[in-house]
Amino acid sequence: MKGYGPSQISEILTEEHILSPAAYYNQKGINSSTFKFKNSDDCYWNPSVIVRILERQEYIGDTVNFRTYKKSYKSKKSSWNNKDKWMIFKNTQEPIIDEQTFNIVQDFRKCRRVRTPLGK
Repeated sequence: MKGYGPSQISEILTEEHILSPAAYYNQKGINSSTFKFKNSDDCYWNPSVIVRILERQEYIGDTVNFRTYKKSYKSKKSSWNNKDKWMIFKNTQEPIIDEQTFNIVQDFRKCRRVRTPLGK
């Protein structure tokens, strides 16, 4: 809501030593395929994780099905469906953020800005 981009948000979360989702799962004893043992800092947030979190409609209490499909039951490869083929069920769970805030953030995400080498 303050207009920060994913890289700025990831820097703030890393500086505040907030566990990344993969490190949190690892700490709770849940195996996470994304947890990297190369990175000694459990509080490092990758900007791509922030992007996925900002775009997830599930945080407003909706359930989204049929994001992906398989061409055949024999195939292991999944392909992405168009958004018009997704099935969205409203208010199926407790929302984490309100829908108005989510929509404002989505509007910010449409107007992307690129940070200059000087950091502005």
